[in-house]
Amino acid sequence: TAGLKSSKTRFIAFISFALNYYFHQYDPVGYHVFNNIIHILAGFFLYLFLKATLKMSSLSSRYDHPALIAFLAALIWLLHPVQTQSVTYIVQRMNSMASMFFIISFWCYVRTRMALVSKAKWLWFLGSAFAWLLSLGCKQITVTLPFFILLYEWYFFQDLNPDWIKQNL
Repeated sequence: TAGLKSSKTRFIAFISFALNYYFHQYDPVGYHVFNNIIHILAGFFLYLFLKATLKMSSLSSRYDHPALIAFLAALIWLLHPVQTQSVTYIVQRMNSMASMFFIISFWCYVRTRMALVSKAKWLWFLGSAFAWLLSLGCKQITVTLPFFILLYEWYFFQDLNPDWIKQNL
């Protein structure tokens, strides 16, 4: 019953397994290709997130090449041996997909905060909420995203103002 219970809470990941099975049955190559695609996409969105963070007005004067720094950091993350298990173990797709959607949601939040047009803010915010829901459908640990967004907001946009954190905690 443990597998049935997790299939209800991690339904997005299980849908991806079902699609892999539909197209590849028991051939592991298709599963590994999909896991690598997820990992590469996560690295790409990590790059976008880091670049957006480094281009903020509070940080832009400190770094001459924010895109290069973001690229190198994402590349290290992509190629680091600690990622081997998440990419090579087929069932670890839940972790990779959850991480990818978590990063996408976080990036969309940053885009929400940096958008100048009200309509764009709402679209980015909806994208953030949708990506978070997808991450929750992969692994429950992503329930922590609002906490990390709160910390990010407090650090990067509120200059660690203690009054702001007391009001919004």
